Amino acid sequence: MEGYSDIVRRCRAGDRDAQMRFYSLFCNKVFGSSLRILGDRMEAEEVMQESILKVLTRPELLNDDPGRMEAILRRIAINHSIDLCRRRRLETVELSSRHERLDEEEPETAPLTMDEVRTAIDNLPQGCRIILNLKLVEGYDNEEIAEILDVSDSAVRTQYSRARRKLAEALKKRKGYEIGA
Repeated sequence: MEGYSDIVRRCRAGDRDAQMRFYSLFCNKVFGSSLRILGDRMEAEEVMQESILKVLTRPELLNDDPGRMEAILRRIAINHSIDLCRRRRLETVELSSRHERLDEEEPETAPLTMDEVRTAIDNLPQGCRIILNLKLVEGYDNEEIAEILDVSDSAVRTQYSRARRKLAEALKKRKGYEIGA
C-alpha cells in the first residue's frame, strides 16, 4: 500500500493518480469545515475543490505531515468560506463600551442528539453560525477568529455570546434544554 509521503512526492511531480488519492484523503474534512461556515452544500463543495486545487497547483504548499496538511487545507477553506460570506455582506457588531461576562461552564447534559444541535446551529443567522463553528468545531480561539474575520477581539466575544444565546433559545424551544449564557 502506498504511503502518504509517496502520494505527496508524486503530487509534486504532477501525477494525476496521486492527486486524486490526495483529494480523497482530505475532501470530506475540508468540505465539512466549509459547509459549517457557509451552510450551503454546493458552495462548500466548490470551496473544498478550490482549496485542494490551490495546494495541488502550488507544490510548495504540500506538506509531508498529513495532520499539518489537513490543517493547512482547512485554514484555506475556512478563509475562502469567510471571504464568500463577506461578499454576502456579513456584518458583525462591535461591542459597546460595556463588556459582557461570558459563562464558559459546560451546559448540563440533556437528551439532545448531535444532529439536533447541528440542525439548531445550521438554522442560526450566518454570523452566529460562523462564530460558533470557528470556536467550537474548528477550535480557533478569539484572537484567531478576530484575525480571520478582520474584526476586534471584543466583537468576537460579543458575537460568540450572542450566538450561544441564540443557540440556547433554539434548543430550549426544541426540548426545553438550557445552556449557560
